[in-house]
Amino acid sequence: MTSLILCIGGGVLLDQWLGTEPVLTLIGVVLGLASAGYLLYELAVINQPEKGLLRRRRPASREDREAR
Repeated sequence: MTSLILCIGGGVLLDQWLGTEPVLTLIGVVLGLASAGYLLYELAVINQPEKGLLRRRRPASREDREAR
């Protein structure tokens, strides 16, 4: 949520400063939605270590260590 607000707010401020309305605001909306979507995706797969862009390794259980 914060990334969306920051990107849109930054786009609005840059548009006002540079006089390029609404180009940078629209770019800010797209970037904000993309970053918020990615963060939501990461939250959805945080408990699924075999999925996602960053694969997390589970610590080996005692049985796994003894089997080796």
